[in-house]
Amino acid sequence: MRLVVDTNQASLLPPLEKGGLKITLSPYVLAEVLLCRKPEPTLQLLHSFDIRLGLETLDVLIELAKLTPQEIVAFEPFYVPGRKYRQNYAGILQALSGPREEHLELARYIKSRHREYCGSLVATSKDLRKRLRDLGIADQKFSAFEDAWSGMSSSPDSFMGSVIVGTITDDDQRPTQASPAELLEAVLANQYLRRFFRIRLAYHVSITRLWADQDLNFDPSPSRDDMTDVMLPLYAANGDIIVTADTTLSKLITHSEPEGRIKVCRAGEIP
Repeated sequence: MRLVVDTNQASLLPPLEKGGLKITLSPYVLAEVLLCRKPEPTLQLLHSFDIRLGLETLDVLIELAKLTPQEIVAFEPFYVPGRKYRQNYAGILQALSGPREEHLELARYIKSRHREYCGSLVATSKDLRKRLRDLGIADQKFSAFEDAWSGMSSSPDSFMGSVIVGTITDDDQRPTQASPAELLEAVLANQYLRRFFRIRLAYHVSITRLWADQDLNFDPSPSRDDMTDVMLPLYAANGDIIVTADTTLSKLITHSEPEGRIKVCRAGEIP
């Protein structure tokens, strides 16, 4: 079991001698920690743990495009030392023992990119509403997650099917080793990728305000970085715990993971 740690709980993890914890660290969480006013104590604490660093989503997509369907099913979205990536992950990890200006520049770039993307989500919510109108269910409110998932991930032409295939192929600009149908099937058979795209759909339905539970609905904002939170399930394996104090994220994870294969808690509740 590993802990997938959110920024708001990173400084609150119990010291190593009290638990010997294994941590999965999102590169986006690390970027947010670096941008804190006094990041050094949190970085030192994280550096004391067994850290597994996640890949940025663009590197995940680039890697997936190179793989056969069978390899996609077995894919894990984590940095492997010695393997070449677009991003310098060995250099990123050095921030844990002492951040440099290059680490801060990358962190600022990631934060601005996320906020820009969140600003674009108004158009995304309109696209989802159009898709639902085409399906004749534009006025429907979804109670269970599976009600939304089953109707929007059934084929490469479905809403989430097109999102999955489109992001991996960069809208047909990135060659792949699998057909759209094979890509979709393989991605949904991979625990990390399936979990990531399920939480993305949960988020899209939230910003479109189509959950029957109004506590799950909210508006996107360019001043709020939701992406760091939404990315966390990408790095969670079955049996892992996402450590966060974000109540909305906790609700979305619980909603999109009804089987309970991953858990959510705060740092003070770690078993």
